[in-house]
Amino acid sequence: MRFTSALLIVFTCFVACEETTESSGPPADVRWADAVLGFSSEYDSTEWNAGQMLGEPDTYPDYGDIETAWTSELRDGMREFVELGFNAHPAPASSIAIFETYNPGFVDTIYVKNPNTGGWDIVWQDTAAAAGDSSRIFVVNFPLTSFNVTQVRIAMDMTAVIGWNEIDAVAIDNEPIPSKPDSTWNAAYR
Repeated sequence: MRFTSALLIVFTCFVACEETTESSGPPADVRWADAVLGFSSEYDSTEWNAGQMLGEPDTYPDYGDIETAWTSELRDGMREFVELGFNAHPAPASSIAIFETYNPGFVDTIYVKNPNTGGWDIVWQDTAAAAGDSSRIFVVNFPLTSFNVTQVRIAMDMTAVIGWNEIDAVAIDNEPIPSKPDSTWNAAYR
């Protein structure tokens, strides 16, 4: 009887684990940016402003120069940055998703604020380069932080990808977000 129960538990766990690996939309613990803490520039104070990055996507999966996403003051102008707050339900993080909706590939460094040191820890860095002509969810997975993440800084090279570069939303999670979110994740924002 003991062996049968253990086998049933293993079988049940296997089935449940298999079901949870299939993506059925955004991860359960995803947190959306809820505060703009700073930025180098924004195109306008009412459209294409930094506040457009707050909350769930309202532009993605659409692609184009759309006023419900953030963009910089100057096209192809200079390096830019945005600092966003994630104050609801503070937790460690191991994943960041950036919803790029126009001329993606301009992000070159992502930081999280370390409350223990007061400094910015780099969680990802690479050379900015054009990433096609459609919107994308740019996902960066990294080792789980040992501290709660409530601030993220995104640095961008706007000269590396020609044209206006736009971000609709930013999410973080304490579990890895799939590197290629499936159509059910995407459909959740249509």
